[in-house]
Amino acid sequence: WQVLKPAAETTTFMEFVAEGFKTVKPRKGLVVGIDASLWFFQVQNPFLSGHWNAGHSPELRTVFHRLAFLSTLPLTPLFVFDGPQRPAIKRGTRTLGPEHWMAPVFRNFISAFGFDSHVAPGEAEAELAMLNRVGIIDAVFTEDVDTLIFGAHTHASNPCSALAHAHQQASTSNKRDHMEISIYRSARILEHPDVRLSTGGLVMMALLCGGDYDQGLVGCGPSVAHPLSTSDLADNLHQAALAPDVTAHQLVDALIDWREDLQHQLRDNPQHLLPRRYPALSQLIPFSFPLPSILRLYIAPLTSSSPLPPGSPLLSLGQQHLDITTLAALCETHFCWGLTEGVANALRSSVWPAAVSRTMQDSI
Repeated sequence: WQVLKPAAETTTFMEFVAEGFKTVKPRKGLVVGIDASLWFFQVQNPFLSGHWNAGHSPELRTVFHRLAFLSTLPLTPLFVFDGPQRPAIKRGTRTLGPEHWMAPVFRNFISAFGFDSHVAPGEAEAELAMLNRVGIIDAVFTEDVDTLIFGAHTHASNPCSALAHAHQQASTSNKRDHMEISIYRSARILEHPDVRLSTGGLVMMALLCGGDYDQGLVGCGPSVAHPLSTSDLADNLHQAALAPDVTAHQLVDALIDWREDLQHQLRDNPQHLLPRRYPALSQLIPFSFPLPSILRLYIAPLTSSSPLPPGSPLLSLGQQHLDITTLAALCETHFCWGLTEGVANALRSSVWPAAVSRTMQDSI
């Protein structure tokens, strides 16, 4: 996805966060969505070896410190978890099965810190994209651009992971304020002359180059896929899959016509989109490409209904408060910090700065 880099906006972390206070959202600041599954990977990965020497519950300790650091930032985070109807296979790995062992405790800590969590019906990335499109969240914090393929409007390279490593350093606030992050906006991705990719174009890039759900078209790399994905082929594919009341048979017929157009572009290069013709590649396109099931995973993934029903917790984000009593009980249960005195010392160093920050935010 290097093709998107020209469209990236580089700004400092605090300049981006300040955008949240330019709109009328009392006490909320910027509302950001975070894929909880990424945190599972990030907090487990350092302990894949040497876990025996890392103390009691090192993964949950890391979660605690990252949440404590996040509490000092003028943000309203929403953690979204994968749901029971997520795709069965992703990146060649079976994903269905019991919920991640950390998830229930993670949600307890999220709530104790005064943050919000939500279990998507399907894939968290698709849910985050939908919530961004309808304005529930202002941006998605992630290290993966897949949310843009699902139609997210604003994607921010995740600063929380890098900053969390410095949460105990005195210079953290200075590092945070001046750290540069990359912002990807769908409008700029479409308009930038070196990118020119619509949501349909991003989907087509994933189908041609390979993505989460299959290997793509063998022999088709970004240098071929990108110019093709800026053409009418991309939006024609997108519109065919989203046509109202389209039947499975009608979609298959539409894909036959689309596949012939793709072969024509590769074989003859009639619009001079490509640097040369690719007749051999045009003959390698399988008759089943792209599979309707794969196409729909990108274009019509399972998400919560939109608009959200009245009374949905997602319509009242940022209303919870830091609950130090519950947090202390969780720490006493899950960490070997001793009883009252040990937990109090740990909270004093990790959570008191967050409590001050949250009090200041509530007074705005």
